[in-house]
Amino acid sequence: MVPRRLEEAYEIFSNPHALETLTPSAMHFRLLDEKLDTITPGTVLNYRFYLYRLPMRWQVRIDSADAPNSFCDVQQKGPFAHWKHTQTFVYCGPESTEVRDRFEFALRFGRLGEFAYRTFLKGALRQIIDYRSNKIDLYMHSNPPKPAKVTAQPAPRLPYA
Repeated sequence: MVPRRLEEAYEIFSNPHALETLTPSAMHFRLLDEKLDTITPGTVLNYRFYLYRLPMRWQVRIDSADAPNSFCDVQQKGPFAHWKHTQTFVYCGPESTEVRDRFEFALRFGRLGEFAYRTFLKGALRQIIDYRSNKIDLYMHSNPPKPAKVTAQPAPRLPYA
């Protein structure tokens, strides 16, 4: 829940630069397309970041954008075999909006990817999502609630090519 009008919450979270603020600074998460500040269906976003000091590139496409209610991005190129993020905004009053995130993902490399997930990626993803949730609380509230506990689970196993 954020103390913002529905339209304002959508505008803040749909800005392609928002991830730079909502991701731990150690990841150096950057939007490569500096001039983008709005999204529409079909918009392609190119990001660069570091995970365990390994440089990564990530390209997502905005699959749908229904302002001010929701948007969905899917990975086109990047570290996952499958990635889909849906963000939904629910009106809860004139100055109150519930922000819901749904992440679906699957890793590459079959059993090796599953081992990597269990060994270190699960914890890293949990930290990233917790950081995002806590940063939202700090940014949106003058007296933020206690830090959130968030769980990250991979999508059901997908067939690997």
